[in-house]
Amino acid sequence: MAADDTTTAAATVTQAETAAAATTPPAGNNGTSQADGSTTTTTEETISLDEAKKLRSEANNLRKRLKQFEDDAKAKADADLPELERLKKQLADSDAEKETLRGEVRRRAARAAAAESNALYPDLIADKLTDEDLADEKATETAIKRLRTQYPKFFNPVHGSGDGGAGGGRGTASAIDSNMNAGIRRAAGRT
Repeated sequence: MAADDTTTAAATVTQAETAAAATTPPAGNNGTSQADGSTTTTTEETISLDEAKKLRSEANNLRKRLKQFEDDAKAKADADLPELERLKKQLADSDAEKETLRGEVRRRAARAAAAESNALYPDLIADKLTDEDLADEKATETAIKRLRTQYPKFFNPVHGSGDGGAGGGRGTASAIDSNMNAGIRRAAGRT
C-alpha cells in the first residue's frame, strides 16, 4: 500500500511539474528575430487562479504525506532494532541534545556577562571566549576582564562619582533642585 501511495504521489508531482512547465514560456523567445530573418511568436499559456490554488494544495498535501512516510519509515526502523539498541540510540540522542543545550546556555550567560560589563558588542565579546573561559562564572568574569584590557575600545568606560558611590551632596536630586530653585529666585530678583 505504501508503494502505491508513493507511486501516486510521484505521479501527482510529475503532473504538477508538467502543468507548471507548460505555463512557463521559453525564455528569450517572445517575438524575437531568428538568424534567417523570420520572426517567431509564442503564445503564453496561463493557468487560472483556481488551478494555481489546486496545484499549491496538492503540493502541500504531498509534502505532508512525504513527511508522514519518512516518520513512519523511521519508526519502523526503530521498531526493528532490539530494545537495548533502541534505548542506547535514545540515550545517545538525548546526550547530544543535552550538550547542545548546555553550550547554548553557556553562550547566553557569556553574552549576559559581557553586557553587564558594559561591552559595546556583547555578542562579539562572548564569541572571543573559549570553552575554558565558559567553564564557570568566575572564569568567565576573569576572561571578560582580560578582554577589557586587550580591547578597551569594545567596552564603554566606567563612569562613577569620586565619592565611591556614597552619593554625597553633588549630583543628588535634592541638591540639584535646591540649586536650580535658588538660581531662579536670584534671576527673578527674589533672593
